[in-house]
This record gives sequence, C-alpha cells and structure tokens, in this order.
Amino acid sequence: MNGLSRLLWGTLNEHLTFKQILYINLGIQILVSATMGLAVKYSICFFIWMICVYFTYGGWYAVLPAVVARIFGNKVGTSVYGITFTGFTLAGWT
Repeated sequence: MNGLSRLLWGTLNEHLTFKQILYINLGIQILVSATMGLAVKYSICFFIWMICVYFTYGGWYAVLPAVVARIFGNKVGTSVYGITFTGFTLAGWT
C-alpha cells in the first residue's frame, strides 16, 4: 500500500497545493491514530487501519522531494532531501 499510494499522492501533488495535501494526509493520520485503540479489538478493522497508516506514510515520500526542490532549488534541494530522508529513517526506528 505504501508504494501504490505514491502514485495517488504524486497525482494529487500536481493538482493541489502542498498545504491541501498536508491537511488531507495529516487528517487521515490523526483520525487513524486516534481510533487505533478501538480498531485493535477487531482484526478486520486493524487490517484496514494499517492499510491507512501505510497509505499516508507513502504520501510523504511522493510529495516531499518535489516540495524540497521547489523551496531550495534543484541544486541544493537534492542535498536537503537526503538529510530529510535520513530523518525519516531515524524516525522510523524509534
């Protein structure tokens, strides 16, 4: 789901602003996180919630490179994205 969702988020990135995508993605993440305690009681709900978690996680990998390049430019943006990508990896370990 993580990989497949990148196609959708990439398409949304062409049609919406970053702020709109941010609100959609974070809204889904907040809703799923707030109700995860209820979803663990039922295996099918937990499965669907985990799909939503990976769906939103893939969104950041699709949108962030374009946003970083837009903000910092193509030359510096690649270095900044490398640092940001390292931050994603470190955050995933905690």
